[in-house]
Amino acid sequence: MRKLMSVALAGVLLLTVSGTAFAAKGGKSGTGGSGGTSGVAITVPNGVFGGVTTASVTGASGLWVRAACSAFSGGAMVTWVATDSSGSAVIQLGPTPTWSSGGASCSAQAGSFDARGNWNVAASTTFSVSG
Repeated sequence: MRKLMSVALAGVLLLTVSGTAFAAKGGKSGTGGSGGTSGVAITVPNGVFGGVTTASVTGASGLWVRAACSAFSGGAMVTWVATDSSGSAVIQLGPTPTWSSGGASCSAQAGSFDARGNWNVAASTTFSVSG
């Protein structure tokens, strides 16, 4: 099962990095979302480029956090982090090969993968990164 999850995650990452960029603002809490699950919430504070921010997921355990940032300079970042036993996931806010400096608009989703490797969103929110 763990190997299947790794293979599925690698495939989803390739597809996501090659074609997805999100624009957003905020630093607020969000629930529901596309294909959302009732009772799950995610909160991600705004952060600073090169630092970290900690996503907090409530209402379910064992979820992953997907964070996607679109830098104002044109770069991008997509990362996946498993939540720990308290529902926290630490997100590194750059640098990446395509995002070397500056602020960004970001979105975050809490969710899980089904047996076929499909990503199921339980909750979503937006946050910002200052440069």
